[in-house]
Amino acid sequence: MNSKTSDQTFDGGARGGGADGSLGQQLRRAREARGITLREISEQTRITMRHLEAIESDDYKHLPGGIFNKSFVKAYARHVGFDEQVALELYARTAREHGES
Repeated sequence: MNSKTSDQTFDGGARGGGADGSLGQQLRRAREARGITLREISEQTRITMRHLEAIESDDYKHLPGGIFNKSFVKAYARHVGFDEQVALELYARTAREHGES
């Protein structure tokens, strides 16, 4: 029941137009709320620490690009209980705003 509450909290904030911060900030908060380290995510998802740090910093130019970026964001979101679709929508919006594909 707690995980549902957490999911709803983070999901609700994300759907609120990003008022709760950027995608990276929201994912970091979701991770910290669950007591998960970046190292744990890296070990479980096989995404490098450098790439996870780039996601949390909204620094997508340091990711490999294309479908890999979406896969990384989706895997990170899934691992911390953040709504994957919301994460992908926020990622796409941020990428568009920064002129990235």
